[in-house]
Amino acid sequence: QRQMCIRDSVYVTVGEHQIKVDVLVMTPAGTSNYQGFTYNVDQICLSDLMSPGELRVYDSSGRVTGLVNGQVVEDIPHSICDGDSVMLLYPADVNRYVVVGTSSGTYGLKVNRLGGEVHGFTALDVPTAAGAVHEYTIDWERLGRGEKCASIQVDRDGDGRFESSFSSDAVLTANEFASGTSEGRLAFWVWIIVGGVVGVVAAAGLILW
Repeated sequence: QRQMCIRDSVYVTVGEHQIKVDVLVMTPAGTSNYQGFTYNVDQICLSDLMSPGELRVYDSSGRVTGLVNGQVVEDIPHSICDGDSVMLLYPADVNRYVVVGTSSGTYGLKVNRLGGEVHGFTALDVPTAAGAVHEYTIDWERLGRGEKCASIQVDRDGDGRFESSFSSDAVLTANEFASGTSEGRLAFWVWIIVGGVVGVVAAAGLILW
């Protein structure tokens, strides 16, 4: 279970299929004790960012819930943002999970979908920089079958143009991220070219000898 503070006087405790809301009621006559309300929820999607960065979740209509330039935005219906965490209740849409870098470093991202079964996607030690935009789209059915399930697009400088696109399974490592980005591919081709030049030079040396 985990608890999220969604307002100064409202807390949500999330179990596998339930949320418990503790409400503190304030009136001119005084303040009540916390009163708990429990709701059964068939589908819950929890996403957590281990910074540096801002986590923003978009639906197909372009509505966003998350941190936008340091401000909490909750435009998606039945959604909650608590700092670096976003919760969606009944996420019946295809959502994009966007990490916007705020400084240089590495981050972790976890997205768990609860309902029937628990499925999760994890990104580990992903390098980022101020202004970089990393967009994740997850196919939950493919994830449940153990297949490539996440589409990742990378905009290194935040200019609105994605330089790299690749896919991942349920766990994305730093090495896999490097291999999927243009930096990783560039390093690969440099290695091929340098290796080829060395091979040619070596062959020429043998011929001259």
